[in-house]
Amino acid sequence: MTDAHRAADPEGLTRLAVEIAREAGDLARARRAEGVALAATKSTLADIVTEADREVEELIRGRLRTVRPDDGFFGEESGGTAGESGVTWVVDPIDGTVNYAAGIANYAVSIAAVTGPVDRDAWEVQAAVVYAPALGELFQAARGEAHGSTVRACRPRPRRPRAR
Repeated sequence: MTDAHRAADPEGLTRLAVEIAREAGDLARARRAEGVALAATKSTLADIVTEADREVEELIRGRLRTVRPDDGFFGEESGGTAGESGVTWVVDPIDGTVNYAAGIANYAVSIAAVTGPVDRDAWEVQAAVVYAPALGELFQAARGEAHGSTVRACRPRPRRPRAR
């Protein structure tokens, strides 16, 4: 086991990812209710970036930087920065941006903590969370159980009625 693996506490990383994903999902849901502003297109017209994508990713990056300043970060919208802890956070702030922009509830905040070298093919997932705020669903996994991970699904809180 490497030093990075020893420093990575999968259960603790999962708890942190759940907390941040919920906050980020609440922000994404609030921004969706206000209306979606497109910020850019990437490789195709269907590969879009919204202002909310950028804002949600910055919220996640900021929360992680505060709690785990030595970790790396790889965001879909902003790219990557190296860390010194051996842990890198991989983030898709609004996974399903086309659905999000169209008002379809099937979008999620995805956050994972990985260890390993810069080569993504060599990363080992330590913790992962997918939170679908419009559906009120949260899925989480942490390395270390039976076959390397456990997956738990839950409804973290009741859905709030939308303001009209």
